[in-house]
Amino acid sequence: MNFVERSRSQGDRRNEKSRLPSPWGCLLLGVAVSMASASTAVAQPNVFINQAQIDAINVKVAAGEAPWTDAYAEVIAAADAALLSQNTFSVTFQGNAGNQYSTQAPFCGWTAADGQSPDCRDGQINPAQDRGDYDAAIQVGDVVRDLGLAYAFTGQAQYADKAIDLIRVWSLDSSTRMQPTSAVAAAMNAGGRIEIFVTMPAYLYGADLILDYEGWNPTEKTAFQGWTRTLAEHTIDNGAGENNFANWRVVLAASAGALLEDQGMLDFAEDEWKRLIRSQMNGVGSNVAGALGRETGRAQGLHYSLFALNAMIQGAEILRQNGVDVYDYVGPSDINRQPASLKLALDYIVEFASADDPVAAFEAARGINNGGLLGYEQITEITADNSMALFELAYSYWQDPAYLEVIERWGRSLDEIRTLGNATLTHGNTFELTTAIPEPSTLLLGAFFAVGGLLLKRTRRSSQG
Repeated sequence: MNFVERSRSQGDRRNEKSRLPSPWGCLLLGVAVSMASASTAVAQPNVFINQAQIDAINVKVAAGEAPWTDAYAEVIAAADAALLSQNTFSVTFQGNAGNQYSTQAPFCGWTAADGQSPDCRDGQINPAQDRGDYDAAIQVGDVVRDLGLAYAFTGQAQYADKAIDLIRVWSLDSSTRMQPTSAVAAAMNAGGRIEIFVTMPAYLYGADLILDYEGWNPTEKTAFQGWTRTLAEHTIDNGAGENNFANWRVVLAASAGALLEDQGMLDFAEDEWKRLIRSQMNGVGSNVAGALGRETGRAQGLHYSLFALNAMIQGAEILRQNGVDVYDYVGPSDINRQPASLKLALDYIVEFASADDPVAAFEAARGINNGGLLGYEQITEITADNSMALFELAYSYWQDPAYLEVIERWGRSLDEIRTLGNATLTHGNTFELTTAIPEPSTLLLGAFFAVGGLLLKRTRRSSQG
């Protein structure tokens, strides 16, 4: 039975949302309106964040509270830059001129470049390979997500309109659209499937944030939802293996399921997420519970361990937004291993993520933790962009001081470069958010200072050119 037969039809439960206007305009009135309506906020959008959370974060911003205020300014600045840009993105603009997504494997083609073997070298990116479509997919996801966040937090139509323009080029226009049917299957032949899995969730996240925008032509919106459905169904039916490919496949399936409100897709994501916990996070491929043996053995073992965990916590967050909390799911234990869980894997990796020198700490674990097995190598530098933003989600859920130590080690705001964007804004300290209405005097005073501070920052940016 294929996925089309398994999935249920799309519902239409979206209702009009109350939004907080931009702080550059009538923020004081908007805060009051938003707070008054918080008790009736619906569960849309629902990929990574819902309207009640957006309202609550806006209150924190209006009050000038950390870490939200600076993170908010960064998101708006990114979206404002996107408004000014004339760039559009398409798989037809570079490399293979067809509508099919096509890139060359990043770690291969070396023999032609230097006459040496092997041709494919794990972790070593060949700059001569054609990566144009992958770069375009990254960029369109980043920009649509940033615009979607700006619209969700301000309600300003200009952000949604710009995102729709980009979506029209990437997904709808017959001359520039990426084929959602053959793209995934064809890319899989060259190992490019992970590129689809890791880039398209940000794009769908941004689209979900504007899905209720009244200015979106209904015919075009329906066509985009159809494009998303086809992409997700082919992603699910074509498989992904057992390593991080499978983790990111879950994120794409869950993102599409949330956007489309398709319970079949969400059920698939939940089942696959639990399977991966059992198959990856109980020490398989290593002798250490929580170590991701399929990743630690890579030339960039720490990077890919964080990469896989980043996908798993994103999948958990999407499922939680849609009524299924798997964060604390515990899989059955194997002989001589602890029961597998996401937290077990996070607790294993956190000592490296918080270390002054993560690479040295990781490689030192070879003799201590790996019992002589190969692996525990990291041939490139580890930076904040190497999935450290995942600890914003982890800390918000478990409030474990070890996770806060990672956040403090790398510093806020933490940007999740693949999907979430500024994770500090949307998922930092969520346990401090409340939909309770504060005293009017406190709300107005906080909003006054927030507007003043944000306007001052914007003036300074303008004066600097």
